[in-house]
Amino acid sequence: MPRTLAASRSRSGITLLELCTVVIVIGILAVLLYPVMAWYGERARRLACTQNLKGLYSATSAYINANEGRWPQIKLNAQQPQDYARGWYEILHPYGLAWVNFICPSVQKKSGNPDYSNPKYNRTDYAAMVFDDKPWTCKKWPKTPWFVERQSMHGAGQLFILTDGTIIDLNEARKMGTQPQNP
Repeated sequence: MPRTLAASRSRSGITLLELCTVVIVIGILAVLLYPVMAWYGERARRLACTQNLKGLYSATSAYINANEGRWPQIKLNAQQPQDYARGWYEILHPYGLAWVNFICPSVQKKSGNPDYSNPKYNRTDYAAMVFDDKPWTCKKWPKTPWFVERQSMHGAGQLFILTDGTIIDLNEARKMGTQPQNP
């Protein structure tokens, strides 16, 4: 049976119309998914920030245990804020803490990703609470914050890590402050 010329041709590619349709569909999906992906990215940075606070807590606890219950005493020089960051790093580095543990990933992204290990950009994105050098004052109350995130970068306010290792945000801290205390 003879075949016609049209029936014997096979398609070897896609048409321009099909290509444009695919590109438009992918573009629409990207526009719709961009906010979702941005939300997941910020959630991942918040989780990394939480891990940094846990690292600070672990290293500080090890320091306190090794130094008869005393809180690290760091000099604060308003003229040289890098000295404050270096002071914390020098004290806690022997207990397994790296520079990255002092840096909130959201602040790092917002500031344009400067090289935080360069002495010019040394910083800590977490502020330590002030305790005296008497043994155990930093562990006296279980809900006393040890470190507080310096900036509100995660939507619910700064993150805190408490004496007992609990991590809360500013909204949770406000709720704690309004709850009646048990006698």
